[in-house]
Amino acid sequence: MKICIPSKDRASEMTTHLYFSPKDILIFVEPHEIKRYQVHWPDYTFIDIKKSNQGVQYVRNFIIDTVQEDKILMIDDDSTGFSVRKKNGRYTSRLFNYLDLLKDAEEALEKHWGYSIPIVSFAFFTNKHSNNKRFFINSFGLFGFHGLNISKIRENNIYYDSDFLEGEDYDMIAKIILADGTVCSDYKYSFNPKNRFIGGMSSFRKLRKYTYDDCVRDAAYMFSKRYGVEFVKLKFDSDGYVSGFRIDLKLLAKRKELAKKNVKKYLLEKNSRVMS
Repeated sequence: MKICIPSKDRASEMTTHLYFSPKDILIFVEPHEIKRYQVHWPDYTFIDIKKSNQGVQYVRNFIIDTVQEDKILMIDDDSTGFSVRKKNGRYTSRLFNYLDLLKDAEEALEKHWGYSIPIVSFAFFTNKHSNNKRFFINSFGLFGFHGLNISKIRENNIYYDSDFLEGEDYDMIAKIILADGTVCSDYKYSFNPKNRFIGGMSSFRKLRKYTYDDCVRDAAYMFSKRYGVEFVKLKFDSDGYVSGFRIDLKLLAKRKELAKKNVKKYLLEKNSRVMS
């Protein structure tokens, strides 16, 4: 199983690959950056994604279409550490062995179509309220570290949607659920991203002139329109701006027929606009 890392503008700053063996890594970069990355990291394999500035969904879909593996891990390029959970619900990097993580991820992807581990700060909070439960099914987003059963994803024609400025991972999970697949979140492990670090996956996003409030409201609107308002919950900050949104994936799994009906209606309207 290969670890696929999309990267942009971080030839000398990316960090995720340092925690794994070069033989297990594929790094996906824009064509004009290949040589720059190769100079910094000659032992790693770089894949030319053929086009530049096409958006985060483009590079993720490129990976789905081109990898020669049945299962993959897709990880953001700015991870600064990986950890294993202790009995008290806290995490330690001292016990982390990436070979154990790869083995557990591959085993999970035999059964599930998606696999993820959480960000460490979020993970500890969840552990406190779940009595250190390890596996959550169809409960959380794919985060910046996730795996895909590529065979199932291709077989069911499931791809990341460029209509979403933000929240494309929730859309991906919804598609998996409606196709009768499942996504497993594994709280045995966690990772720590270097938030607000220039470059990386954030640079793949189109229309960066939009504020975060704009992006989140747009994503919530898109998800509501496609699947139904029942499944979307917004969060607001103290000034009244949208600070995030959550998709009720468990409800979506229970009300698949309603969601499928809404998707069908949405696609018919979308296609009619294109035709006109």
